[in-house]
Amino acid sequence: MNPLLPSNLLRYNPYRLRLATASVLCYYVVTAYRLCDRGGNELLFKRILLFVGSLGPIGYLPASGTLAVGLAGIPLFFWMSRWSGSVYTVTTLALIGVAVWLHQVGDRLLGQKDSRVLVWDELAGFLVAVAFLPFTWQLAAAAFILERAFDIAKVQPAKW
Repeated sequence: MNPLLPSNLLRYNPYRLRLATASVLCYYVVTAYRLCDRGGNELLFKRILLFVGSLGPIGYLPASGTLAVGLAGIPLFFWMSRWSGSVYTVTTLALIGVAVWLHQVGDRLLGQKDSRVLVWDELAGFLVAVAFLPFTWQLAAAAFILERAFDIAKVQPAKW
């Protein structure tokens, strides 16, 4: 039994499960940062940050943004479409904030602007595109194609 996720917490309320999951993830990120900071090993934290920002190996593959939306964005849409509008909105805004931070720090580490390796912005854009829509495979496919087309074309305001 995991002491951070007691069974009675999971049994009663699915919202508590989401909160507990987010809390555990935050705990592990902070712990990883503190461990890296204690030893003065910034390189390890930078590697972890780039690994998370690139969704593991996905960011290093050709057409990484398309693969990220296809492999992670559509399943996230499927999972999050069942949530209430307010929970979806808060989660998407949090994801956008994390994406902006990851890209700012990651681009500095990589020495590039809008690096293709970092793919969280693709996920955030896709979740904004499908916000408040019910999940169907047809809708997911259409949103996927449209979001990728707009992202690749870099229409305003995405150009800046």
